[in-house]
Amino acid sequence: MEFDKHKILTVATANQAKKGMKGWCADSMDYMMMKVIGYSPRELNGVGGLSETHPFYMGDFYWSLFYPVQEPAYPIFKVGDCVEITESFLVPAGTIGVVNYYEPDSTRMIVRALGFPWDVLKIKCKLITFRPFANAEEFKPYRNEWFRDKTFGGFEHFDYYNDEGAKNSIRIYLSYASLFKNFEMENGLPCGVKEESK
Repeated sequence: MEFDKHKILTVATANQAKKGMKGWCADSMDYMMMKVIGYSPRELNGVGGLSETHPFYMGDFYWSLFYPVQEPAYPIFKVGDCVEITESFLVPAGTIGVVNYYEPDSTRMIVRALGFPWDVLKIKCKLITFRPFANAEEFKPYRNEWFRDKTFGGFEHFDYYNDEGAKNSIRIYLSYASLFKNFEMENGLPCGVKEESK
């Protein structure tokens, strides 16, 4: 989630906060930024009360700052989705990854960045979709690749292919639709072609 310091509510703007709103509380700008980027929002337990300088009550503490969740706050992802990372501290923009962990209604999402030896906490990313290969020309760049069977986990190499599909090492013929459904690339990407964003 992108951090915008102008969205922070303070003592002067506390009347905009309501009990039950989701967000983050902190007592400093740096601590707030860390919480917004790396932690799940929580429910505000109350506003006002015991302290004029710390009006936001959350998690048994009173805080001076509150950053409300802006609706809609988060795109919907699920484990296994392919994403393009558009902003991260650890990998360059444009890196393709696969969602390893996703907590709905939160900032917590971990992406396996393909081509890197580590997972990254998502800062910003967008969903990308794939489709089956349409013909031999689209499959051709992958003819020397190994593909992982999604059911059994083993690897297959497809050494013969034409416009309808490909044959594996034991000469079983699969259509490109079946290849897409039952196999994935060795790096975890779907066995197909990335669709262009609309």
